[in-house]
Amino acid sequence: SSIKPIGVYAPAIENKYITYGSVLKDEPLPGYFDDGSAGPSNFSGSYSGTVNVDFAITESLNAPMVQLINEMTPMLSYQFLTENLHISSLTEADAYNLSGVSIGGLENGISVREMTAAYLIFGNGGRYYEPYTIYRIEDNEGNVIYDYQQREAEQAISFDTATIMNRLLRQVVIGDQGTGHRAAMGDMEVIGKTGTAQNYTDRLFVGLTPYYIGGFWTGYDTQAELPESQLYAPDQVWKTIMTDV
Repeated sequence: SSIKPIGVYAPAIENKYITYGSVLKDEPLPGYFDDGSAGPSNFSGSYSGTVNVDFAITESLNAPMVQLINEMTPMLSYQFLTENLHISSLTEADAYNLSGVSIGGLENGISVREMTAAYLIFGNGGRYYEPYTIYRIEDNEGNVIYDYQQREAEQAISFDTATIMNRLLRQVVIGDQGTGHRAAMGDMEVIGKTGTAQNYTDRLFVGLTPYYIGGFWTGYDTQAELPESQLYAPDQVWKTIMTDV
């Protein structure tokens, strides 16, 4: 689900398919599965027929995302992810996959590094910066061997779209049913989004404060490795780390 803001909501708002106040279909899409049956299901197993955008993102609903991508086409989302946000792991098959670009399940997934860099646009007015690891290298005498030169920012989305997304992602943390409510830090402004793979093999939270952004993943390669308790919460761990930061 962590792909929803960057794969669906942001390009949908940027390309004027929806606004903050839009109403989305919350019902299964006919022919969604390979056997021709409708889907996908929401985590709750139920559908509401129609929902507002802020409710859909707060509750991390699946069906409205697939309905919206079906209207937008997966190719639009694929181009946004690869061209605007420079996601490098997507394949040609992902450009035609309703599920992958809307609710997850991409052929190769997305690294935490690139996912976190993509979310930065929601906290800085829509500007994308290439992520980097090494800032500076010095020798044992303090001479600078390498010094990172900050690249120019790219305007990935408009300031208006970034502002709308910022407020939507705020609801994920402070909303009554927000999936990222464990990341709340009192008066500190926190926005973000959770992601959970099938059977809890992967769980992710990317969160932003006015000062820092952080992405946290936890998971296992196979379901057989899962612990008896699946209640580890990445947004809670994110809060613990980021509170100290």
